[in-house]
Amino acid sequence: MENQDDLFGEQEPFKDWHKSDLPPFAKGRPTSYLAALKIAGRTGSLRRACFELSMRADPVGVTCDEAEVVLGRSHQSVSPRFWELQGNPKKDKKPALIEDSGLTRTTRDNRDATVWVAIGEYPDAGGEGDLA
Repeated sequence: MENQDDLFGEQEPFKDWHKSDLPPFAKGRPTSYLAALKIAGRTGSLRRACFELSMRADPVGVTCDEAEVVLGRSHQSVSPRFWELQGNPKKDKKPALIEDSGLTRTTRDNRDATVWVAIGEYPDAGGEGDLA
């Protein structure tokens, strides 16, 4: 059986993955990288929509599953925006705009989900909802 790890030749697209302006993707996962390429440029408005939903849901917060329903988007589109809104000051110096409330609610699949609450104001610099 042929090794499919060389889908991109010598993994050149992953060479500088940590310096990328692409939306988050799983390092070394070609499908994740391709998905990031496909949605790049459209994540800002969805990220802003997720944040605004968490603001409107104050003080009860919102789960990712609830955001998927309200926004009419898939888990694969919404969940990464929640990752981005959590920020990662050590890695990319982006501030956290939402945080784990410490509560959970049941999803449509009868699983526990984190309830997220807004903790900041969305930056307008960078346009299109980007957190640049």
